Amino acid sequence: MDKQETLSVYIDNNGQWRWRVLAEDNRIIAGAENGYDSKADCLADAEANGFILEDALPLDAEAASPVYF
Repeated sequence: MDKQETLSVYIDNNGQWRWRVLAEDNRIIAGAENGYDSKADCLADAEANGFILEDALPLDAEAASPVYF
């Protein structure tokens, strides 16, 4: 993943965990094809697709704002 790309993790409108990779201009360039019941399964899918989890930026489902970890 380029430094200009951001991996984000969020809960969709169906209550499922998803991940996506955003380019510097906020275009979605990759993402989960499926929703996951658990954050761990979602992160495992992102990792299986070659994305580095330490760069992840999870989004607070209620506030829809970044929460760093």
